[in-house]
Amino acid sequence: MPVDSLAGLSGLTKVLKEAIAEAEKLTAESQLSEISETIKELEEAIRPGISTLDIDRLGEKLIRSLGGIPNFLHYNGYPASICVSVNDEVVHGIPSKHRILQEGDIVSLDAPAGVRR
Repeated sequence: MPVDSLAGLSGLTKVLKEAIAEAEKLTAESQLSEISETIKELEEAIRPGISTLDIDRLGEKLIRSLGGIPNFLHYNGYPASICVSVNDEVVHGIPSKHRILQEGDIVSLDAPAGVRR
């Protein structure tokens, strides 16, 4: 291959690397936007009268709609996709159809998710 062609190839490689980096940046920004929307949807669902199990089901639905996989589900026997802790529960509150949110409850969510590549 002539030396001039190698110089052109080097320039093309640089342009391709820059294009790939820009595409990855846009993908990351898009994913952050989707995650932000998911958080907003979960936040709007948290209201008096809803069960923590209903919040979990919504969380799983939203995670899967983005192509994600709920990391907690079945981890060491954990029965839910997210943790919903209410008031004095520090972390890892297990969602339940019997745990109904009341006015004034303080709710914390932990919803780790992975993606398939």
